[in-house]
Amino acid sequence: MGTAYQGNQKKGLRPYVHKSKRRGSAERAGVDIRDVPKVEPGNYSLLLLLNQALSYRLSPTNENGEPVTEWVQTDSRSTLRLVAGTIQPTGADEPRRILPTGKFARAAFLWLMLATAKHQSPKISVSSFLDFLYKFYASGAANFTPEQEAEAIEQLHALLAVQVEAVLTGPTPDGNLVKKTYRFSLSSSADWVYSSSGMPLLNESTVVLAQPFYSHVATFFVVTGTGPALIQLADKTQSPFTLDALIWFSHFTYQARLAQRSIGPVSWEQLRNMFAPDQTDTRFLKRVKASAFELAKLDKLMMLSAEVLEGRGEHGPVHGLIFHPVPCDAFHKSIIDSR
Repeated sequence: MGTAYQGNQKKGLRPYVHKSKRRGSAERAGVDIRDVPKVEPGNYSLLLLLNQALSYRLSPTNENGEPVTEWVQTDSRSTLRLVAGTIQPTGADEPRRILPTGKFARAAFLWLMLATAKHQSPKISVSSFLDFLYKFYASGAANFTPEQEAEAIEQLHALLAVQVEAVLTGPTPDGNLVKKTYRFSLSSSADWVYSSSGMPLLNESTVVLAQPFYSHVATFFVVTGTGPALIQLADKTQSPFTLDALIWFSHFTYQARLAQRSIGPVSWEQLRNMFAPDQTDTRFLKRVKASAFELAKLDKLMMLSAEVLEGRGEHGPVHGLIFHPVPCDAFHKSIIDSR
């Protein structure tokens, strides 16, 4: 058995067509790669736009070494603007404005998603934040340094204080276009408790997510079924990358099922630039594969719906994933296919 593109190199540029010949069922209509909506940033949900922006797209300082307080990403279908809020991570700090960035900002975002899934409420205790960091980001160390803990708490404050402005453009059922506009901060209020010396006491601190953001997260969990899966996965995996992968695999497979048509391809380069631009292609592909097999233990049908594309399409090489509304069959290589 080969991939969907087996032999195309010798036969010239031939468009990929997805056809099912599963035994016992009628053949489904082919899906011509030219008819599959291309996955651009505008196809991403607001959660994916936020998630992929935090760690790798934001620079903490400008050319003059001053803190960056505003960041904009725009394309033909979406605009995401982040404006730094005012934070005071310890009781002794001077108030300042910084954007969330770096691995601890990504960690804070994933923790926020997990805590929302567990609590099913906009009010969240911050007590589990450091435990989450130690499990997924300490790399086996018994403790973070005081500087690392302080940076992580600072990034949590920055994430909760950031102001989000987003415009997402998409089609309506009758063929028109609709622009969805969002304006909110991630939290509406917080009770940060400090010791007499100004040290943050996370076990006694709580935050309340802003209703627009909480509604967006809760809706994502409900329509994709990701909430319970995220809770289960956090108990089983040691990989924060796998938590990330669950979110974007859930998003793309849901979009394919909702549209009742295949979407993609999402190239490996697109995914690597979004989530791991500091890694080589080889290492990134190994991580995606490893995460896919972990995720298959939770939702095998979802992973069987993600087909690996390797070969040539009508306009040149195609390497990545295409997401189908139904699982791949024996003629198509899924992400968890060991062939």
